[in-house]
Amino acid sequence: MAVITISRDMCSKGALIAEQVARELNYECISRKILMEASDQFNIPEIQFAKAIHDGPSVFEKIFHGKAKYIAFFQAALLNHVKKNNVVYHGLGGQFFLQGIPNVLKTRVIMAMDARAEEKAREENISTTAARKLLVNDDKERHNWGMHVYGVNTGSNELYDLVLHLDHLTVSDCVSLICETAQKNTFCATPDSQAHMADLALAATVKAILIAYHANLRVSSHNGRVIVHVNDLVDAPDRTKQKIQDLTAHITGIESLSIHVKSNVIRSPFHNAPPSMRHSA
Repeated sequence: MAVITISRDMCSKGALIAEQVARELNYECISRKILMEASDQFNIPEIQFAKAIHDGPSVFEKIFHGKAKYIAFFQAALLNHVKKNNVVYHGLGGQFFLQGIPNVLKTRVIMAMDARAEEKAREENISTTAARKLLVNDDKERHNWGMHVYGVNTGSNELYDLVLHLDHLTVSDCVSLICETAQKNTFCATPDSQAHMADLALAATVKAILIAYHANLRVSSHNGRVIVHVNDLVDAPDRTKQKIQDLTAHITGIESLSIHVKSNVIRSPFHNAPPSMRHSA
């Protein structure tokens, strides 16, 4: 059992390859479905989510008021979906959101611009020159998006376990190579990798729930023991802790919850001293 992510540019046959791999392995194939799950779970209209992804950083900053919210929502939806394994995900951010999980096969499909332009021209019934311009603009948007959201060039081969060039390989070749690689022991799920995935999903869910209340926080989980660190100083630590407890009370899988909050109130060094000492100070 594995999770396969397929990164691809527009008109590079990546979606087709993902669908055929899923069919061959009897895996679920997902892409846009993640948007719908995230929009339902966190009460964000799907059209806003889709527009934010398609139109890049400037739009989603307006919709989500910062990339931290978007990342939290999307990561929670993706991790909760793929934690059951046997999934092929093709879309934005798979190689970023699923870093450090051993049984995730991160794949990138590459296709020459001339071939992509011909494909786009056929799809849109336009000239190859016009198609090329559209693809160049889309590639630029994807690059800008990756740098802004993830801080990395998502086209970098170093991010992937397998990079396949459709200049020399057929779609069938790519499907065979991905299926063969995914079934190697390296990418088989183990109890440890399953536990790690579950912890990541739980931490992401907690963060997505809390981030509307407090944006600057860090959440981790180990075997269901969740730790929340609020990174900013707060005026009312006890009230903040209670709010976090209330917001996370309905989340299944939390075995224990530890909350760390630093007070913004500067106390006098004599606040615990007897009254006589305070007056003399």
